[in-house]
Amino acid sequence: MVARTMAQKTVSRRQFLSGVAAGSVGLLLAGCAPKPAGQQGAAPTQAAGVQPAPAEKVTITHWQHHNEARAAIVKSLSEEFMQANPTVSVVFESVPYDAYFDKVVTSLEAGSGPDVYQIPANIAIEFYNRKQIIAVPDEVMSRADIEKEFVPWTVRLLKFQGDYYGLPTDVQVWPLYVNTDLASAAGLDIEKGPQTWDEFREWAKALTKRDSSGNLEQAGVDICASAYQYLLLSDARPALPMPAGGRQL
Repeated sequence: MVARTMAQKTVSRRQFLSGVAAGSVGLLLAGCAPKPAGQQGAAPTQAAGVQPAPAEKVTITHWQHHNEARAAIVKSLSEEFMQANPTVSVVFESVPYDAYFDKVVTSLEAGSGPDVYQIPANIAIEFYNRKQIIAVPDEVMSRADIEKEFVPWTVRLLKFQGDYYGLPTDVQVWPLYVNTDLASAAGLDIEKGPQTWDEFREWAKALTKRDSSGNLEQAGVDICASAYQYLLLSDARPALPMPAGGRQL
């Protein structure tokens, strides 16, 4: 998820262009809205021989936590974007993960943070409460288009008070890797694999080995877990086993 910083409710032309150019998150356009009907001034005229003012140069800073593959893609996309938009300069920085969040939070608190930055969706509310992200404007992507283009659970955590405050840049999925040698030795169908959670459980039991004393010699399954996974699971509301009288997530 990427987000755009905002110090105040009004925005400058630079902020507006930054949001539109980034294409990931935009700005609250309180200071850029057109006048109501009846208050519009006369259209400006251009004197003969007078050249229009050159387009304003815009610099956009974008931060993300480092991943070599993603950094290469974002850098390439930034270069393509600058070629198509010569008045815009994108300054991209890929920060090592162990230093990234300290750098983002510290810079935002100091008022010198990036224009666009990447954060996990499940912590977006912290930045929203500190007024360090702003709503995606219709000029970038309307609420209707966001809900049409993205799977609901990928943007649910980015919606506050009816507006979306970010767009997903990537979504992690959990693939199943099978040790085909061990599975074949256990008589399991490695071409088909487990198709349901019940089958997955049976595979895990078949692949589990213990010695005569009951000590584990071979784990039938190994699941890499993190706090983020539990938050995602609770948001997607899967059917999880729970004790009698327990509360559904």
